[in-house]
Amino acid sequence: MAKPSWQRPKTTRRYLHPPCAERMFTLWAEGKIVFGENHIGKSFRDYPLLDSSAIWMVYGKKPQKRYIKPFNFTETDNILPEDGTPIHGLGMEFGGFEVKLESFCDIGRRPTCFIEVRVKNTAPYTAKSCIGFVVRSAKEKALVHGAPDEYVSYDPEISEFMSLPSTFSFEEGVLRDGEVFITADADAALSFDDEMGVLWMPLELEGGVETRIVLSFGKGEKNSFDYTEKRTVVKEYWENELLKINKLPSAISDKDLRTVKNLAVQILQNFCHYVGKESLVLRQGGLQRLIWPFEAKPALEAIERIGDFSDYVDRAISFYFDEMQLPDGEIDNLGEGWASVTASALYCLAKHCELKRDRDYWEKYREKAMLSFDWIKKQRRLSKDGDGEVSGLFPPKRGCDWPDVFQHWKNTDIWALFAISALGETAELFGDARAYEIKDEFRNYKKRMQEIFKPFADAAKESDELRIPLTPTGNDKPFLDAFHPYILQGAFAYAVLDDRELIEKARRYYVRRGIIENGLHSRMPYEDGNMNIWYTSSGDTYWILTYLRLGERKLARETIDALYKYSMTDEYYMIERYCVNDPYYVPWSPNVSASGRYILTLLEFYGEENDRTENKTI
Repeated sequence: MAKPSWQRPKTTRRYLHPPCAERMFTLWAEGKIVFGENHIGKSFRDYPLLDSSAIWMVYGKKPQKRYIKPFNFTETDNILPEDGTPIHGLGMEFGGFEVKLESFCDIGRRPTCFIEVRVKNTAPYTAKSCIGFVVRSAKEKALVHGAPDEYVSYDPEISEFMSLPSTFSFEEGVLRDGEVFITADADAALSFDDEMGVLWMPLELEGGVETRIVLSFGKGEKNSFDYTEKRTVVKEYWENELLKINKLPSAISDKDLRTVKNLAVQILQNFCHYVGKESLVLRQGGLQRLIWPFEAKPALEAIERIGDFSDYVDRAISFYFDEMQLPDGEIDNLGEGWASVTASALYCLAKHCELKRDRDYWEKYREKAMLSFDWIKKQRRLSKDGDGEVSGLFPPKRGCDWPDVFQHWKNTDIWALFAISALGETAELFGDARAYEIKDEFRNYKKRMQEIFKPFADAAKESDELRIPLTPTGNDKPFLDAFHPYILQGAFAYAVLDDRELIEKARRYYVRRGIIENGLHSRMPYEDGNMNIWYTSSGDTYWILTYLRLGERKLARETIDALYKYSMTDEYYMIERYCVNDPYYVPWSPNVSASGRYILTLLEFYGEENDRTENKTI
């Protein structure tokens, strides 16, 4: 049997909703549109509580259950504008019929989704069949395979979807389930099967003839509309938003420009309101509603660096300090309790004030920023030498979604370093009285990390490779069997290692063990021996920045291109993890942090166009 050829990761879902919405609409590759709302939560356990509704387009030669067939999600064609405008479509075929689905949302906090389906008989003779729309309301986890973002291959099953009870009723061209509505206007007479929960459109078309059905999908009061007019307004809105991208390097290529525009649109779509709340937040992507300031950090910086999007950024950062900050300065995460949450929020605030040169915003949040800075300082002074701890770093805390508690010096302390550095630059920019103190704290913090690392470097003096241990004591064996100990080598090298030789030796160590390969830098060796999963973007980004600092532009570009190839779909959707042998293993997509990091690496790469140095292979 021939070995299947490699395939780039596939787009399984695309966003349809506008920025700043409290509703989320997604178009899935099998022809399904899912509608849910953004409700505030603090745990993954909240997701089974989310009510959602969905439409799944199917076909069959007769409007009967035994004839229902779903479109094969692996064979549908994705259709989208080049600039990323979320007027998304699908192309599919069955029995001599060509089907084109197009969908988008209008602009507003509570948008409605509009759907147009065109069916054409491509045969030279009259043909009969049916198009159906299976409608269901249920918990989101029941409507979407792997929801919200489980680490599984995407494989939707129509029988599971149809096994859910049908709760819609149909009257005068409108389907209703409580406040949720679906309107339908077709060239042919429609019928609704209450028992199956399927809206049927019969097809009897002469050769070459096309028919059409237009639907709207929303909540509350339905309104009459003209599909073409709605589409024109939405297209103009997005054209104006994209005009705000006006700060890109002049040397950027057409390919990279298209990528930036698509990623920017997806980042904007992740700015949302929670139902009943006025605050604006930036989600991490996928179907998630939780808040990770660490993941939002690169997206907030990227979107502001490429254009005039400060109105989004202002409000998102305000949420951290107005609604998430505790009295002692710690930022209380609305998600999983990472120790780096406070530093991440502080970095966002400092970087925003620096980029915008916004003294008013700085003065508004200065006191809260200093409170968070003092909290970070205090954490460093809580740890003591001995009993598996090292002084001068954060004490043992949870560093990420991984539940183990220890001194995450390649994670928590790195992000604290970046935050203090950014805060010091911003404080100095505005002539703040604490600027010197903050910058001195950064110098001492970095020096302490270098002191801790020195024995490891000295022990490897006679070797041509160097391992960066997961813990500052070096006793990391209990944690190395976990799934992701190799993600943050690049961040550590970029933040702590100033010696080129040490960086080269560290890189060599990970190359030889297959952790760095084909331009990717974070293979995830699982306990069961699975070596096919890569954690993309997070680790790769800081290796790119390290390469640029060393003048290794060729390696930097190779890594950027590897992310484009392995961590992005043809429709410019970034994923969190890449699986070598499964193109439908695409969790957490679109991925806000990965989108932001990719844009930032392009900005850094093109920003050095006039400072080229000879490339040497390391």
